[in-house]
Amino acid sequence: YPQYEILVDNQLAMQKGVSVGDAMENLNIMIGSTYEQGFIRFNNFYKVYTQAGPEFRKQPSDILNMFIKNDHGEMVPYSAFMRIKKTQGPNEISRYNLYTSSLINGIPAKGYSSGDAIKAIKEVAAQHLPQGYDIAWEGLSYDEARRGNEALYIFAVVIFFVYLILAAQYESFLLPLAVLLSIIPGIFGSFLLLKTMGLANDVYAQVGLIMLVGLLGKNAVLIVEFAVQKHNK
Repeated sequence: YPQYEILVDNQLAMQKGVSVGDAMENLNIMIGSTYEQGFIRFNNFYKVYTQAGPEFRKQPSDILNMFIKNDHGEMVPYSAFMRIKKTQGPNEISRYNLYTSSLINGIPAKGYSSGDAIKAIKEVAAQHLPQGYDIAWEGLSYDEARRGNEALYIFAVVIFFVYLILAAQYESFLLPLAVLLSIIPGIFGSFLLLKTMGLANDVYAQVGLIMLVGLLGKNAVLIVEFAVQKHNK
């Protein structure tokens, strides 16, 4: 897109006693306006904005004819330390943590989960991005990338506590293993079925897996409980 770039000579601005920050702020007020205050008159509220008149900001070159007060109270024209250059650039510049960035949206291909897509993007970025470039995540992808393999550790802790509860119930450290080991074939079969049918391990599959683990665990508990009762008799 065609654009105008404002080039400021910092050394000339310092020689003129002009602060570049104040000059840009003053230019923003005269071109873009700023809200000063409001007042009430005739039972109506009126807002007061500061801005240069329309006849002073018709053309881009009008910026050079504006003035800024320097440290000595003198009016200095912007043309004394600034020039305008025609250029081309993007219509919109996106930034992430103050860094210039490009936003990429996408969905995983059929048969792949969002975790697989995140892993693939990380591998490609590590291999092909030049020095000084990096990737970041937003939204649900940010949470998933930050958690990483956290679900595996949580699952291991849950299994450990379930084992302790069953061990206390059966007063044995071996009987709970029969319950837990009966769940493994069901989990393996679920992932095998997802892989065979080309389905993604998304939230729906995970909810179904939780229900399956519950059913397998219930059946295993009933079978072990029945076996314990028969053994005691």
